[in-house]
Amino acid sequence: MDTQDIISSLLIGAISSTIVALIGVRSFKSYYFDLQKRKELGPLKEFWTPLKANKIERFLVLYGIDDKSFDALEPRISYAKAMGLGELESTLNMIYDSGLDVRTRSLEVNEKLQQSDFDDNLIIFGGELSLKVFQDINNSLNVPFKHTKDQGDKFQLCDPHVTYKSDIQEKKLICDFGTVTRIINPITGKLIILLNGTYAAGLFGSVLAITRKQNFPEGGFDQNSSQQIVIQVSDINDNIVRSNHIPVAKSNWTNFSITTAQIQDMVQQASKDFED
Repeated sequence: MDTQDIISSLLIGAISSTIVALIGVRSFKSYYFDLQKRKELGPLKEFWTPLKANKIERFLVLYGIDDKSFDALEPRISYAKAMGLGELESTLNMIYDSGLDVRTRSLEVNEKLQQSDFDDNLIIFGGELSLKVFQDINNSLNVPFKHTKDQGDKFQLCDPHVTYKSDIQEKKLICDFGTVTRIINPITGKLIILLNGTYAAGLFGSVLAITRKQNFPEGGFDQNSSQQIVIQVSDINDNIVRSNHIPVAKSNWTNFSITTAQIQDMVQQASKDFED
């Protein structure tokens, strides 16, 4: 070992010792672990980190029970939720390691939530046909893009200025759209993540956009704001999207405001605790 290597080692040791002395061994290890995760996961780390973090971060994933087909175009939408759950749990485990508690719960179409569900980070698989409460939350919080029906009774994704329609040719889904809505609860500082798609392909594409580093749409993303983005999934085979598909963002993340009063009203509408 030459003189320069010896000096470098001594400097690194001195700096590390100083950091440990100032913030403690456990804090230093946490800081180093967090630094490594940010390097490995890029913006996914920021996306899945709430404003108010805990040592054990709790996530509740809710999804609707599909008893029948919503459209003759696809046999059922359950595959997107099943595969999506696997993607979500894998990503969250990478981010939080042992400091994670993920629970899942299925809901009937017209079933409401519990008020306590909003105490943790909440992830809800849509869309409006799967869960009425999903539609209630979207309407209460006035998210930018919502699903509506056109004159032919087909679902379309639109805001006041833009409309996105799935491309269907000879009962084959060629292109589909979905949304990722990331809401910061101003009361708890926790996340409310709403995942939606016109069909199952769009829904699963939305999941892939926020669970794979290479897919994450970085344009305009702000960890400290409530935002929504529209995801496009193309080149669909047999009406199904698989994990190696690459979804594309149709625009940058769109900011929208969420007030405490809106959250309170939304929780009241979505929760059975407030039913008469």
